[in-house]
Amino acid sequence: MPENYLIDGFEKRLVNMQAEILAMARKFYPASPDNAKDLAQETMLQILTERKSYKEESNFKGWVYTLMSHIFVDDMRRDVLGATAAIPDLETEDPVTPENQLLSQDLLNAIHAMPAEQQETFLLYLDGYSGKEIAERLHVPEGTVKSRLHNVRLRLKGNWGG
Repeated sequence: MPENYLIDGFEKRLVNMQAEILAMARKFYPASPDNAKDLAQETMLQILTERKSYKEESNFKGWVYTLMSHIFVDDMRRDVLGATAAIPDLETEDPVTPENQLLSQDLLNAIHAMPAEQQETFLLYLDGYSGKEIAERLHVPEGTVKSRLHNVRLRLKGNWGG
């Protein structure tokens, strides 16, 4: 390492958190160590890329978890839709609470358990597309989109007793 290269506080936090980042990634991909490693690496790269957007007074671990969640959902969308979709920033004080982690994992499990047509429709809906736009994109009647979203709502309500 060159003598003039100094590691600042941000980089120290990141280096110290590497094992924890991999542990977080394993929660997203419990059955796939390779995917978990890829997610951890993508997250580390995204952390360095987005460094300027981090606010010192913010919860670093929460910020990292939010970035990782976005990457995971982007990857899932890419798998389901065959294309990358942008994810809006989450405005939360501390997204890494035990309750939020359980809820996130439950939601991800519920989404993975959905039939592919419902996943695709639901993810487009989450991206902000209207029923009509989703129908046009998927080349199905608008009524089919409404039916799929209704079934998704029933499935999600069933998971949380709603």
